[in-house]
Amino acid sequence: MFLSKTLNKLFYEINWDKPAKVADKIMKEFFRDYLDSSKLTAKELLKSLEKSEKFPLFVNEVNKLDCSLLYKGGLHGQDHIDRVSILAFALALNLNLSDEDIVICLECAKYHDIGRVSDGHDKEHGLRGARKYALVDTGFSKDDKNVIAVSIAAHSVYDNETMNIFEQWNGLRKEQYARSKFFLEILKDADALDRFRVNDTSLNPKFLRIPYSFELLRVGCEMFHAAH
Repeated sequence: MFLSKTLNKLFYEINWDKPAKVADKIMKEFFRDYLDSSKLTAKELLKSLEKSEKFPLFVNEVNKLDCSLLYKGGLHGQDHIDRVSILAFALALNLNLSDEDIVICLECAKYHDIGRVSDGHDKEHGLRGARKYALVDTGFSKDDKNVIAVSIAAHSVYDNETMNIFEQWNGLRKEQYARSKFFLEILKDADALDRFRVNDTSLNPKFLRIPYSFELLRVGCEMFHAAH
């Protein structure tokens, strides 16, 4: 069903017993304060996503991914993009977004790291990626493309720098700031929930923005450890 081997593996091939045990240990050791709010497992989430009436939309959009645009590094390559896309889709469904807005969420997730030149700390990769994305013929309206691009641009900077990115992005109107911030918050949380790929304590839940994100902590942990 998916063109991506990683997505097919996560949805249809994984035996979740081992990653669930690994996640249980990590959660108890490092995220004890979130045990009550993070009981949802990756297996449960993926099954619920698959049963959603929006699932065909998800499959269609992730299968459109232009892999030639992606960074090829280990920490920010396609495996990371696939997991962030799942998490962004889960957040979008929880927020009851329209089909149009789900597509925008997934577009942000798919291309947020195309400006990367290394796996190291790099605040400028978002802006480089946004400029690269702006040159791609996507089929989105001018307004939506600007919202996607500026979300990509701002995802790699601190929250207090977001407004500077918005103000400096040519073509983004002030009335689009709130909409851009909304998609940016979804992208940042989905991206953060895959920080288990860095190390088991890299994610600081205090920086999550959306209430449902706290329920996805174990999911993020299990999905990464499912393949490692």
